[in-house]
Amino acid sequence: MWRRWVAFCSRTEVGTSLAVYRIIIGLCVVLTVGWVMWAGLIDVLWVDLDHGGMSVVYPGWLVSALGGPTPRVMRALAWSTMGSGLLLAVGFGGRLTAFVTLQLVMATVDINVHAGGSYDELLQNALWLCVLGSTTATMSVDCRIRSGSWTSETPVGVWARYLIVGQLVLMYTTTGWQKLSAYWTPGGDFSALYYILQQPSWHRFEMGWVARVFWVTQVGTAVSWFWEVLAPVWLLAFYYSETSDRPGRVRRWFVQWRVREIYALVGLIFHVAVFALLDVGPFSPISLAFYAALIHPHEYARMFRWR
Repeated sequence: MWRRWVAFCSRTEVGTSLAVYRIIIGLCVVLTVGWVMWAGLIDVLWVDLDHGGMSVVYPGWLVSALGGPTPRVMRALAWSTMGSGLLLAVGFGGRLTAFVTLQLVMATVDINVHAGGSYDELLQNALWLCVLGSTTATMSVDCRIRSGSWTSETPVGVWARYLIVGQLVLMYTTTGWQKLSAYWTPGGDFSALYYILQQPSWHRFEMGWVARVFWVTQVGTAVSWFWEVLAPVWLLAFYYSETSDRPGRVRRWFVQWRVREIYALVGLIFHVAVFALLDVGPFSPISLAFYAALIHPHEYARMFRWR
């Protein structure tokens, strides 16, 4: 079994999936910092109280080395982070650019514990996966410089894409396990989403009207909870889609009924709804970036007719 697992993870493929993932993550970096900059909140959220910020902040090594969390330093870091995110999106600099972007993101979004969310850690995990994987093998400036073409058939290891999918499934599974209250689980009334939509700190607009369709929020609560808790089934479906050439009745059933695609569709609907109704930062765009790794390179080729 160990030899089979090593052989499975040692396979190679065209780097299209990793490239699409890299592009979206780079744009998510720009979006995350850009939202704060657009709202004019850099001096409020990321600057220390002694320099006019909202509270005491906790600078990391980079901010401290640059002179501390002053308006000048934090503005420069914000612009640098956005620029590095753009370089990552266009695929210039390979792993080094991904690593620099990771350090810049950590220096900015982690400085204030009162401003941010778990999506910041998710973005940092995503950037670390860009450091590990060969995300600029194709669809990148690096590829253009190296081969004279924007695309390349240069093989990359599949293990990096599997790590991305593993991170996605781990996020959903642990999130579902943490929702062990009467508002979420079958032992209660599935009212969690209804109450969430009534909280002014989260909803984008007044949603008292949802009370008239309370049952819809109950269905949404139940579906989202079961979908998250059973996310390991998605991982199994992904594995079967990657090994569809092997025999097995269960594998054939998973592929035939498109379990991987159905799970992805539910997640897409969930994140679009969250983004439209709730103000929870860049959580949805960052999460959806991981979906790029669910699609095999030959499926991208078929969708966009690149080959």
